[in-house]
Order: sequence, then C-alpha cells, then structure tokens
Amino acid sequence: MALGIALILWPLAPDLPPTSTQLPVFKYMLLVLPPPLYLLFVTVVVTGTSNAVNLTDGLDGLAAGLTAILAGTFAAFAYVFGRIDWTRYLLVYFLPGSQELTIFCGALAGAALGFLWFNAHPAQVFMGDTGSLAIGGALGTVAIMLKAEFLLLIAGGVFAAEAVSVMLQVWVYRWHKRRHGKEYADAHRVFRMAPLHHHFEKLGWAEPQVVMRFYILGVMCAAIALATLRCDDSRGVAGGGVVAVIGSGRVGWPHPAARARSACTRATRRTTRMEATRSRRCDLRDRGDWTWDGTTWAQIAGPRP
Repeated sequence: MALGIALILWPLAPDLPPTSTQLPVFKYMLLVLPPPLYLLFVTVVVTGTSNAVNLTDGLDGLAAGLTAILAGTFAAFAYVFGRIDWTRYLLVYFLPGSQELTIFCGALAGAALGFLWFNAHPAQVFMGDTGSLAIGGALGTVAIMLKAEFLLLIAGGVFAAEAVSVMLQVWVYRWHKRRHGKEYADAHRVFRMAPLHHHFEKLGWAEPQVVMRFYILGVMCAAIALATLRCDDSRGVAGGGVVAVIGSGRVGWPHPAARARSACTRATRRTTRMEATRSRRCDLRDRGDWTWDGTTWAQIAGPRP
C-alpha cells in the first residue's frame, strides 16, 4: 500500500495517469483505476507475487531458475519502455528513467543464476522463505513501476499456475468436506498434491525432470509476453487510440506515434478519394457524352454536334 501511495503522490511519468496500467495486446488502451482501487490492486499484486514465488520454492533450483527467466524478461521490458525511439516504433508508452530498472532486473537475474549454481539438484544451499518472499516482492514492485502488472501474469505464468493450484486445491477440498465429509474430500482432490510441481512428482516424474520442464514453460511464457510488444490493432491506429476509464473521470491519451499514424491514415484516405474522383472525371471527359458545368457532370441528351 505504501508503494501505491508513493506512486500516486509522485508519478513516474508526467504524461500518464499515476493510477493507470497497460493491458497486454491492446496497446492503445490504458486502464485507469480510482485511487482506492489502485491501492488495493497494488497490494494484491505485490502480495500475490511474493506468495507465488514462495509456493514455487519446493524443488531444487525451481524458483531460482524461473526468477532468472522472469527478471531477464522484465529487464527487456524496462529497456524498451525507457527508449523513446523504440516506444514510437512499437507504439507503447514511454516511461522516462525505466532503464534504471533494467539494471536492477539484470542484477536480480544474475544473482539468481549465481545462486542456481549451488541450488541445482542436489542442492547445497536453500532459498527459504526469506529469499522467496523478497524475490516475489521485488518482481511485483518492478511490474507495478513499469505499469505492466498484467504482463507479469503472462511472463510469470508458471508462478501464477503454482499459486492458483494451491488456491483451487484448498477451496475445492473445503467445499467437498463441508458438503460430503472428510473422506469424500480426501478422495476427490483436484491435484494429487499441491503446489503443482508436487502433483507431477506424484505422477512419477523425477525432480530434475519437473524442474527442467517448468523451465521450458517459463521460457515459453516469457516469449509470449515479449511477443505482445509487436501485437498491433489497426482499429486503434485508425481511431487514434482508446482509453478505458473505470470509476474515474481522468482521461489518458494514446501514444503520440499512434496519433500521428491516425492523422496519416485519414490524410491517405482523403487523398485516395480525391484521386478516384479525379480519375472518374477524366474518364467521363474522354468519353465525350458528358459535359461539366463547373459544379456537376451532366449527360448530353442529344447527339454531339
């Protein structure tokens, strides 16, 4: 909550609403939240990310490797958002000074890789709650400062799946226990064991196999998140940008490059219509059975002299 208050009082970007966030794929849409809802949103993001990393830290090297992947991905996002020329080309918002977060994310990724050298199976050192909760809080904070909270959900898809598996297991178990009793609930669990990586262990996967396959999934999630930078919506370009406002009277504006492309598109359409009209006039003139009175074309009733 303190982070949300600080971002509202001291916005990172003067041209963007302080309580706004970006929606992936919809690059011309900013979600502007009311300040109380934004504070709740920031609290949920930081708390959820912190606990998701903590739940993932159940196998040797799993949380450390996924942290390196996610931190490297956000280092790329921070660098792109801090380059005005790249933001104009990709039509994303410009966030001055975000290159500093590139350094932080790079350091976090490097530290995670260095730790992974000793944490790989069989582990010689362990992360524990102190490390996992801190790493999760750091990743959530970076996502909030970059206004990329929903990108965190995509790039950190494995972390999200681990957290959702625990919540789903607990909720379904309590529901069955309340309705049908403990024996029925024990026999009808959603997963054999939660978090998700333990479920695959119960299926017979070896620990290094689970870790390596989760690494692959983490890389795929990071690639999908990076691919959203090139997703384009022609309606957004032609329309000059769209801003979604929820419970707030504040209005955000699209990227200047989007407005420039919109104006260029409208000018091109006007030029095309004018050229089509001019071509039609020339065709009618060449046919010889039409006359131009300065305002409209009229067909000659009788034969031409």
